Amino acid sequence: MNGPSSFNQVIEYFRSHHWRCQTDPANRLLRAGFRGSHAEFRVAVTVNESDDVVEAVGILPIVAPPAKRAQAAELCAYLSWGMRIGRFEMDPADGEIRFHASSAYPSGELDDSVINWVVGVTSVMLDEHFPAFVRVICGNESPTVVALHIREQICNRPQAGLLPALDLATRLSLN
Repeated sequence: MNGPSSFNQVIEYFRSHHWRCQTDPANRLLRAGFRGSHAEFRVAVTVNESDDVVEAVGILPIVAPPAKRAQAAELCAYLSWGMRIGRFEMDPADGEIRFHASSAYPSGELDDSVINWVVGVTSVMLDEHFPAFVRVICGNESPTVVALHIREQICNRPQAGLLPALDLATRLSLN
């Protein structure tokens, strides 16, 4: 491969979109933050060039305390059911809640559209689903009821079933 490495493509993507980020080239890890409509979020992007996969992991700014971890895990399962491109997950040891998305790309050919999709899906999913986690963790609401409610809200939008356009500059405030 004569062009820039896939990790350098990720760095350039973030810089060209004016995202402040921190990089860890030794681990091929980039960290950034953004402000959505509900909170501030962190996202980490990694590239594994040995299997040509780019991954984005977004972290919610709420941690499930031990007494709420079963309900938070249940909500992760309900919200992730049927998702084709990502999933919510919770670390059972510390209650950290994340959204994880990934995509394979042709060997040595990671381009902005793949990065935009993985980062965009992660960012939108964090922002749109954060209120559901707050309702379960802080509001003592049922994970089943909350999951059904948020799915109904998303499906009843004019673009039902479609992810909103991933023009992150108009949806999010980048840190």
